[in-house]
Amino acid sequence: MTIPDLAGHEGATQYTNIAYFTKGGMGEVYKATDTATGKTVAIKLIPVTSAEEEELLTRELDISTKLSAKNLVKTEFTGKVNLHGVDYLYVVQPFYVRGNLRSEIKPNVSLDACLAMFGDILQGFQAAHKLIVNRDIKPENILIDEDGSLVISDFGLAKFIDEKTRTNSYKGSGTIPYMAPECWLSETNSISMDIYSAGILFYEILTGTLPFNGATVAEWKDFHVYGKMPDPLLIRGDLPVKIRQIVSKMTNKRVAERYKSAEEVLTSLNEAITHVGAERAEAERLAAIGHITLQQLQAEQLEENRKKDEILEIKKMLNYHITELFDLVKGIANNVNSSLETTKIRIEENTAAGEVNTRRLVLTFNGKRLVFSFGEWNLVKQSEQNRVQQYHNHNKREGRFFASPLPESKLSKESIVLIGKAEVETTPKFGFNLLLKKVHDDHYGSWHIASFSDSGLGRGNRKQFPLEYGDFLEHFELSFIMHILTVDYHNLQDADLHRCVEHILRP
Repeated sequence: MTIPDLAGHEGATQYTNIAYFTKGGMGEVYKATDTATGKTVAIKLIPVTSAEEEELLTRELDISTKLSAKNLVKTEFTGKVNLHGVDYLYVVQPFYVRGNLRSEIKPNVSLDACLAMFGDILQGFQAAHKLIVNRDIKPENILIDEDGSLVISDFGLAKFIDEKTRTNSYKGSGTIPYMAPECWLSETNSISMDIYSAGILFYEILTGTLPFNGATVAEWKDFHVYGKMPDPLLIRGDLPVKIRQIVSKMTNKRVAERYKSAEEVLTSLNEAITHVGAERAEAERLAAIGHITLQQLQAEQLEENRKKDEILEIKKMLNYHITELFDLVKGIANNVNSSLETTKIRIEENTAAGEVNTRRLVLTFNGKRLVFSFGEWNLVKQSEQNRVQQYHNHNKREGRFFASPLPESKLSKESIVLIGKAEVETTPKFGFNLLLKKVHDDHYGSWHIASFSDSGLGRGNRKQFPLEYGDFLEHFELSFIMHILTVDYHNLQDADLHRCVEHILRP
């Protein structure tokens, strides 16, 4: 897009020779000549699509013009222009020939150089945090001036201190690899967000790499909210304990256990620089042991909490489907009862919804009972794990070190996550096994049934009955081929439930 000369403090055409440079976080960035000084400047052009957005952007840009410090990019002018029928805000800042911090992040940067970078960034925070929280700390937003000092740039995501992250913002909550847990959880906007992001950045500066590389947004969220922060010493062996502790405290999941301000981090950094030396070697060794122990304990607690949350979510999903099934069965029974004059179907339900294997629904009529029940929530998962272990143990005993992979089981192919029973307690018993089938990409599943019959290959002559859970796991897959049992496996239909109710109503 061709940009005409733009106005500045010195006149309507102060900025000339405007040419596209790159795509920025908030819009396009152009290079231009400041005719008042003869210097090259950067002009950020930000499209405005609504009055609300313009008000928000204007507020944030007004704040950025008030920020003045050696380690903060100076905003020289802000204005508004209409181009091809679209309104744009533009921001004029110095042009940094040496680029941004990304070019300086590499393995084996000297410790002194790393600590100097830390100091520049923290001093920039000291000034900025008097007014705003940046919320978008990353190497691309930290520029390098002519003498090699770092300056913090791009306050496009900046928010006023103590505002909520859920309030209107021009875009997002930051850049994913550097986002604090509270950004993911939409908690109160605070300086601690920048402290955390800077801690991730410091780790990257020290080691030349991020502490984690996620393939998806969900993986990044899990790392920031639950993941263990790796020890940078594993990559860089010359790090003093104090520097590692600083990074660890900056990136603590809990806001209350992080540094409260950039000043606190600077104080710790200066202490670390002062005390780095041979005389502290033994103290550092002992501190490292304690630090690793605390990290391990924290990681174990985080992993334990993650597993508990995961199991809780699975149980919620399973209980939802059980409740849905029970409501359907109770609806059938109530419809029948509405037409009965004297004896009616008695409905009894165990209302303890926490543990799947305690859920029971019993319909009783004239002494006959129809019982719906379920196995343990992880019965299928545990069975699959045992199956794999038995296969490995067998191959090991037989000396098969290069055995072919174990074929996928029928339960796994069908994505079965829960097994239950619908059983009329007569002689012979009647009913079927209930199977909850969950599609991988769907949060919800659907009920199927497996109704077994003797095939004629054995001595029995039973028809349409369920199996106990141990027998089910042994015979389900075999019943699809030549076996003593056959199976009728299909989607649960209302007719299947009606047949069960019918069996307790018969004389």
